[in-house]
Amino acid sequence: MWNGVMKKKLDREAVLDMVRGFQPACVVIAAAEMEVFTILSRSQHLRPQRV
Repeated sequence: MWNGVMKKKLDREAVLDMVRGFQPACVVIAAAEMEVFTILSRSQHLRPQRV
């Protein structure tokens, strides 16, 4: 209990709903830590081709 603020017990779905809001940010942070964006920016096959 957080200093009496929580009045009802959280069930599985309530916890999952709270966590889902953080997932996109976690994915972006993990990608940045693994330098995925740097690797992708250097990749030749992902750059637009001039015609």
